[in-house]
Amino acid sequence: MEKIVRRGLSEIVSALMLILIVVAVGSLIFYNIASRASSQGKTLSREARALEERLLEEESLAILYAHYNTSSGELYVYVATGDYPVTVSAIYVDEELVWQGSYTLPTNTIAVIPPPQDRAIGLALTPGTVFQVKVATSKGVVKAAPGYAS
Repeated sequence: MEKIVRRGLSEIVSALMLILIVVAVGSLIFYNIASRASSQGKTLSREARALEERLLEEESLAILYAHYNTSSGELYVYVATGDYPVTVSAIYVDEELVWQGSYTLPTNTIAVIPPPQDRAIGLALTPGTVFQVKVATSKGVVKAAPGYAS
């Protein structure tokens, strides 16, 4: 009778078991990381939607054009508003406060700020100068855009 030799079988079985263990541990790690990333993504998505809704409900302001007339010393900042009224609280030119007050703009309109009685601000700008204008609202929204002096 012939004797069956089973010498190499234990090495094959142990290698297969080791591969199964590695695959199982890798799968658990992958599942854990994927579930955490998914939950964080959902949280960020919810927070982004909430922020977007809040911003839509708050002041919406866009600076369309800014012009400084060097001969009259008057500043004209053309702005557009959204679905909610906007109260302008300050205007800065090149980081210098040039107007401060409270000027409410109606919804869905294009307007010129500052108010007509406050447009003469006497900046030391020469014709052809490009400047930066910033408009701050009462709720803390700050918009910036380039302007032109002529």
